[in-house]
Amino acid sequence: MSLTEIAGFVTGALCVWLIVKQKTWNFPVGVANNMFFIVLFAEAGLYADAGLQVVYIGLALMGWYWWLHGGANRGRLVVRPTPRSAWLRSDIALYAGKGLWLTSVLYAVFLAGRATPIARQQARLSRHPGWRSAGQDEAGSSWR
Repeated sequence: MSLTEIAGFVTGALCVWLIVKQKTWNFPVGVANNMFFIVLFAEAGLYADAGLQVVYIGLALMGWYWWLHGGANRGRLVVRPTPRSAWLRSDIALYAGKGLWLTSVLYAVFLAGRATPIARQQARLSRHPGWRSAGQDEAGSSWR
């Protein structure tokens, strides 16, 4: 194992950790990670993979700029969770675009079923102190 591989792994793991913590430093660390992989792939003769790292560097720089200047009045961008409806539309489009029509329909039914009145009632009951779901003991801890 070469030092380039080790540095690529370490910067990749650090980048993921920084992303989870929503830290802006994930971008320069990610760019460093891509640079290590350019060297690693070029040494192995994987030139297309090395070239793809250049695309990733460009996307990281663009994301870094947007994070710092893409918010209101060119300020910092506020990180918010993606709404469920956006995930549903993008997943259905992805599966349908691949010709996986049955998968896209089943996925839509599954996700839409999570918001049914029965599911909402069960969620409301689960917050009640005396209610236990299947798979919980008397103390309320899960045993599955």
